[in-house]
Amino acid sequence: GSLRGDGTPFDTSTISFKLGTGRVLVGCDEGITGMRVGGTRVLKIPAALGFGPAGFGPEPYSIPADADLEYRVELLSVSSGPMAEAAARMGIGLDPNTVYLK
Repeated sequence: GSLRGDGTPFDTSTISFKLGTGRVLVGCDEGITGMRVGGTRVLKIPAALGFGPAGFGPEPYSIPADADLEYRVELLSVSSGPMAEAAARMGIGLDPNTVYLK
């Protein structure tokens, strides 16, 4: 992700999560909903759907209060079943290059 104001990058990690459970920013949940495997999107997230007035940080990165964000995302895989559920609960992927959604 990056800050929309000046383009400062802050996160490039691959993550695993269950859609709609509050494990990611509301703006990410909403922006990813409806994606297809192999699809890409640019999510432009207003502060109200991001970190809001609290911001985030300082570790592992710092996001100023009321910052608008931009994420370039690619949905690599969708998985279901007990192993995918367990991985999503722990915030890990079965494959480090895969995002698991349900």
